[in-house]
Amino acid sequence: MELLKCPFCGSDKLKVEHKNKFKDIRRNFIRMSFSVRCNSCHARGGVVTRDINYGKEAEEISKAKNEAIEKWNMRAE
Repeated sequence: MELLKCPFCGSDKLKVEHKNKFKDIRRNFIRMSFSVRCNSCHARGGVVTRDINYGKEAEEISKAKNEAIEKWNMRAE
């Protein structure tokens, strides 16, 4: 999915960031948050938080990243 330029400074130097909130080994998931950040002016898009199940990490992380990109692109219109 393509990232639109920053609506504040027009930069295309953007990054999809993620942070691990916590792990719950008993319930077999890790809570992660995703957002898009402009590397020029440091504007940040909406945050997407997901509980990522072990064994399905790649699929669920990809979906969460795409959702964060969608939120960013809606702001950029």
